[in-house]
Amino acid sequence: LADVISQWGQSANLEGESMDIYTDVNWPGSPLNFELVKLSGVMAVTLTDGRLLATKGEPAVGEASSVLSDAILNFSDVFPKGIGFDQLSAKTKLKEGRV
Repeated sequence: LADVISQWGQSANLEGESMDIYTDVNWPGSPLNFELVKLSGVMAVTLTDGRLLATKGEPAVGEASSVLSDAILNFSDVFPKGIGFDQLSAKTKLKEGRV
């Protein structure tokens, strides 16, 4: 997942072992006239065995782990950075290209 995010030109602040994506989307016109700005429907994503990471210069949920480790004990040499999860799921609606 981090490799895909990087290829889209974004900072990889999320890692996951596997990802399932469900979409039920539509747009006006023929299938050949796809335009992202006209996309409507629903999308659900489930990630498994991953981590939320902090990236340089960008706030992220992963930064909470560094605050907690500094406040309690610093185990950065033992545990990987970020907040780990077994499963992370999200569902969203799309309307005319907007989430």
